[in-house]
Amino acid sequence: MKGGTTSAHGMLASHPGVYSPHVKEPNHFSTDIHRHPHRLMGRTVHAFANIYMIKNRRDYLKLYERAPDESQYAIDSSTAYLYSTDASRNIADFNPDAKIIILLRDPVDRAWSEYRMNRSIGVETADFAQACEREREAFEAGRSFMWKRYIQAGLYGDQVERYLAAFSRDKVYVDIVDRPGRTLDAVVDDAAAYLGLDPDLITSRQRENEAKSSRFPVLNSLLYYSGVKALISRIAPASVKSSAKEYFYAPEQSAPAPIDRASLLPIFKESTDKLARLTGLDVDHWRRA
Repeated sequence: MKGGTTSAHGMLASHPGVYSPHVKEPNHFSTDIHRHPHRLMGRTVHAFANIYMIKNRRDYLKLYERAPDESQYAIDSSTAYLYSTDASRNIADFNPDAKIIILLRDPVDRAWSEYRMNRSIGVETADFAQACEREREAFEAGRSFMWKRYIQAGLYGDQVERYLAAFSRDKVYVDIVDRPGRTLDAVVDDAAAYLGLDPDLITSRQRENEAKSSRFPVLNSLLYYSGVKALISRIAPASVKSSAKEYFYAPEQSAPAPIDRASLLPIFKESTDKLARLTGLDVDHWRRA
């Protein structure tokens, strides 16, 4: 989550050898998350960026009924499959020959990006340090936030290890999306090559889900939780919604404060070290305060 997944999905889905259903994230195999439903899944005005909770196997398979015969792959880009404790095993049981692509980002920057997203939606009003501390305290008390995982979703070591345990090594592809000097286009081209697809046949290079921040965060939260935002989304013409978004949101190019980065780096250290040992990936740029 918040690692360029939406853009990478769109690029891969534009390849003629890849079929993508209308639901980007069906979350079918995240059965542990099914057991802890969150009101956000039902209330968000944009179905949480095309995120659904499709539990029934028949409904899940219907998503792929229209896949052309010439498609080499059908894609499911549910980001929760990485931090879900059940998904890797469930996917392996469903299809042990599935190809797993894991794209990772600096865990501090990822946490910040998720935080800013939640602020823009209206589900987060605390400052970044308070939000992370609240999650840490809940985690230590045995509670877990399912949709505000600023820290937990960035503990990549155990997450990747689950997939390496469930699949043969050649079925799991892990890469870094924020390596200095490397573009997301190059990351996606390498992933396509891993799948045996010609990267030159990718027809879309569009960046999606770019960060925005609300100009009125308190009002934004009130509109969300009152249901007014969902109502406007349903009844307003597209032109009105587009104009409203331009007024209501501003482009977001900010980064976590140095003090926040310094406080989070030790929390991620053990997991990041484990990831490097498991994959051989160079993640030194994540370790710098």
